[in-house]
Amino acid sequence: MAQEPPPVVPTEEAAQLPIPPGSRGGKQCTYAGCSKPQESSKFYTIHQQSSAGNRDWSALQGQVLCRTCYNRFRGRGTLDHGHNSPLPPVRKQCTYAGCGKPEG
Repeated sequence: MAQEPPPVVPTEEAAQLPIPPGSRGGKQCTYAGCSKPQESSKFYTIHQQSSAGNRDWSALQGQVLCRTCYNRFRGRGTLDHGHNSPLPPVRKQCTYAGCGKPEG
């Protein structure tokens, strides 16, 4: 009769190995604008008590955010990427009183 191998007990070293993206028990980022909703090293469930970055997280309560989206909201207070919005035009004007071209 063959003896069964002992059960595998995770060691502290094994617990620190990264978990492959997309294998986090079905978790994914619920933000519709997320570019990689299933690829994250960590996911955050937003609770009523969430207060990171002194932000108001109440509108996101119950949602799951990937690390990127979580850090964006914590730092900026918005999930919008912002890099797609055009910059306002800058009006340049010379402040030298004797300038012949003060606007330009």
